[in-house]
Amino acid sequence: EGGKDGNLTFDEACAHVTGLKLQGPETRPIKSDRTLGDIGIGDLPVRQLDSSSTKVEQFADCLMYHHLDVTDGMFENIYKICYQGKYAQLPEPFSLKKEPMVPYTLQIIILSTAPPSEGDANGAYVHIFKHVYLHKNKINAKDAIAMCHGNPLRFDWGSQTRLALSGLNYMMDRLGGKQLRHWLVKPKFEKKLTVDQQAREEGYRFIREFGPRANNRNQFMEWTDEQVHMPGGKIEGWSEGKVKEALGNYMKGRQNAKTLEFWPFTLKSFVGWFLDNVIAKMLPTMRQHGVTWIGRTRTGKSLGSKTVLFVQSKYEIDMADRSDLVPSIVTAKHLDFFKAEPLTKFKPGVFDDGMLQRMDASFLKAFLNPSEEDATVWARYSSAQFEQGAGRHACNNPYADEVDNEVFKEMSVSKIWQISYQNFKKLINPSFAGVEEKEDMDAIMARTHLIVITDNGIYHRLASTSKDP
Repeated sequence: EGGKDGNLTFDEACAHVTGLKLQGPETRPIKSDRTLGDIGIGDLPVRQLDSSSTKVEQFADCLMYHHLDVTDGMFENIYKICYQGKYAQLPEPFSLKKEPMVPYTLQIIILSTAPPSEGDANGAYVHIFKHVYLHKNKINAKDAIAMCHGNPLRFDWGSQTRLALSGLNYMMDRLGGKQLRHWLVKPKFEKKLTVDQQAREEGYRFIREFGPRANNRNQFMEWTDEQVHMPGGKIEGWSEGKVKEALGNYMKGRQNAKTLEFWPFTLKSFVGWFLDNVIAKMLPTMRQHGVTWIGRTRTGKSLGSKTVLFVQSKYEIDMADRSDLVPSIVTAKHLDFFKAEPLTKFKPGVFDDGMLQRMDASFLKAFLNPSEEDATVWARYSSAQFEQGAGRHACNNPYADEVDNEVFKEMSVSKIWQISYQNFKKLINPSFAGVEEKEDMDAIMARTHLIVITDNGIYHRLASTSKDP
């Protein structure tokens, strides 16, 4: 404007950036909206671009005193289009008249200005400066001119292109106004900024809850590419590798034992007689003995098991003063799924409807004995480990209903409501069909509390070596 030197010349700008780092072009634009700076567009190192000029690999398109009211909403829309790299969809005059045949990056600066003397005194006017960078590709000057809505300009800065580009961007910073930029001038060495803890937590929660569940059609890469470049998104600017790794980890987690961190039931949810006469007698030894729930389907075995395990998890967390943990349990229907999630005293687990009758004695004795120092059992291609003291429950359906009916008739006559040790073993035998030796079954009975829900009532037995009724 006027051709006079402002507060900063191009040579002075290059001197300012000597020793600094030019970072860019960034994949996505950096948006800013500031007051007007202390220099003008006329201070930039630009000259008229004419068709006789040599080939160019970057040029500028400048519109002075353009009659347009650039509202915040319009600027936000321009930003979103540039963020997605869809320059061809920009409204005129922010787009190019003709799209280059090579990739390009577009920097846009919008400076509000007073109306010209011959203009509308009440109208809104702006200067628009567009820097077009062709990524080291060169095009003919006449082609570049055909792409401009306004005055086509070339850069006049000699052979030190990198230093000159740094100086140009330094001067752009000093222009102020509304800007969409792809280069930053910054110190060569600076402390790396990190995402704060809350933003990280919210980002991972977003990935976990809204990310794709499968990757059979490249969903991980496509979703990640969209989300990390989404303006204002929860994971905007995150490393694509980190997001894809998180998606893969969550997918593996879903393929293994399931972790539950929310459960609406407590011990108060049990009816009083069951809590007092059954559960309360088992609670003191939960660290030493497992609990096996057997019997009729849809009677609350899984619900009761998970409720007790959540209580145990909460108790262990409070006792250890682990404020970093939340009560949670692990549930799986197959032993293999416990490989990726070893049970701990803070996160106990339930082998829920996992075909208990097909498990051999070695697994049952290890799994149902939380007091064992090293409970490691064979799982397909690997092993599953369970920490000492970690609560362990098992739920299964099969029981001998003929034994139940026979014993119930006898108890109804005698009014003695107990079952002999041998009959109790017969009652639960269908759920322990994989145990062949009598001694192994006795060992299991010594390791686990048992709750059996039948058509006629509820049987319960505390873990013990005793063979009393």
